[in-house]
This record gives sequence, structure tokens and C-alpha cells, in this order.
Amino acid sequence: DKQVMGFSERTGTFIICVFALILNSTGSDGTDSLAVGLGTLINVIILVDVSILVFFLLYDYQCVATCVKNRTGIFTFRDITTDRSDTAPNIIEGWDIRRELKFRIWHNFWDSMLLHCGKEVA
Repeated sequence: DKQVMGFSERTGTFIICVFALILNSTGSDGTDSLAVGLGTLINVIILVDVSILVFFLLYDYQCVATCVKNRTGIFTFRDITTDRSDTAPNIIEGWDIRRELKFRIWHNFWDSMLLHCGKEVA
């Protein structure tokens, strides 16, 4: 998510700088067709950048992420040992099943056991 946002920002900024250099090198006063065309492209690039940023900012809310996942049918898998979430092919190929079982079952068992025993002792 953050990589896409960063790529979008850098790419948009780079393209806008190139357009500004083109306008500056042609000596345009801002009223000719080149300036109007590049100005329109700059506004479109800014609109796309802002749209991408707003989407990913909203995607950070759990309700929006769940809605998008439900509509697109994407399942998210999680590797607890590396604390990484991704699609099935990217996660399953790197799974260490023994460590997953240890983290998912054994650690939860001991965490709940210590919490339960801690209440009785206190």
C-alpha cells in the first residue's frame, strides 16, 4: 500500500517537473496551446495522484478494507512468524508450517493459561 502511494507520488511529481521544464524551455507565456495542453495533463495527473492517496487512506479503515475485499473476492493470508499479510500464492510458498503451528496454537495456549492462572494467583 505504502509502496504504491510512494510510487504514485514520485511518478506524478517527476512528470509535473518534466512538463514544467518543457514549458520553461519553450519560453511559453502560458496562453499558447502547448501550455494549455500540459496544464490540463498536470491537472489530470494531480487528480489521479489524489485519488490514489484518498483510496489508500480510506483503505486503512477496517470497514473500507473489508468492503473492498468482499466486492473483489480477495482473500488475505497472514504469516504470523514474519508478520506479513498478502495473497495466498505469496504467503503459502514461504510458510514454515511448524513455526505457524507453534505461533498459532502453542503460544495462544500458554498466553491464555498464564492469563487464567494469573487471575487465580492474584
